[in-house]
Amino acid sequence: MFPFRYTPYLAYARPAALLSAVAIIFSATATAQSWTSQDQRYKTTFSGCSRLDAKTVSCSGSVTYIGTADSRASDIYHANFRTIDANGKEVAASWGTIANGSRVENRGWGMGFNAYKDLPVKVNMALPYSSDSIPRLVFNGYILSNVRVGGTPSSASPTPGINLPPTQAFIGGKAFTISFTNCQPGGSGYACMSQVNPSK
Repeated sequence: MFPFRYTPYLAYARPAALLSAVAIIFSATATAQSWTSQDQRYKTTFSGCSRLDAKTVSCSGSVTYIGTADSRASDIYHANFRTIDANGKEVAASWGTIANGSRVENRGWGMGFNAYKDLPVKVNMALPYSSDSIPRLVFNGYILSNVRVGGTPSSASPTPGINLPPTQAFIGGKAFTISFTNCQPGGSGYACMSQVNPSK
C-alpha cells in the first residue's frame, strides 16, 4: 500500500470552470497506481514518466470508464496534467495523445474520446520539465509526489561499441580463444560481450 495523506485541491474540469475536489498525494516511486473519480465513473492509472528530450517528459497511464452504461463520451484536459517544481511553479501539458492517436496541442480545450466500459484508454502527456525528479505531478487531477523520470531521450542513439582483438587463454589445461565485442567504457576499463571458443 502506498503512503498517502489527504489534501484539498482545485481540479480543472473544463477550461472555464473550477470544481472543488479532494486529491490524494502519493509517493510515485513505485509502479502503476490507480484512483477512482469522485463520481465513481472513471478509474485513472498512472504508469510513469520518461524523458522525451532534455526539456520534456512524457507521463503516461490510462483512464477506464467503470460506470453503468456500455460507453460514455468523455474528455481529458491538458490543464489536468501539470508539473509543479520545487518553487511551486505549475506548468500544464504542452500536448498529449489519447489511445496512441494523433498529437493534440494544448489550446485550452479538451481531447474528446469514447470510453467503453472496463476498457482502459491509454493517455500520454508531454510536459515541459528538465529535472530527473518532479516534486509534484498532477495526473488527470490527482497529485503525485516525488515522481522519478526514467529513460533517456528518444532521440538519443546508443553509442556504438568497439570490438577488441581476440586473445588466447588456457582454462583447465585447454586452449580457448576469447573474443570481446560491443565494448563500452565503464569505470576503469570496458564492459564487453564476450564469447569463449575452444582453439583449433
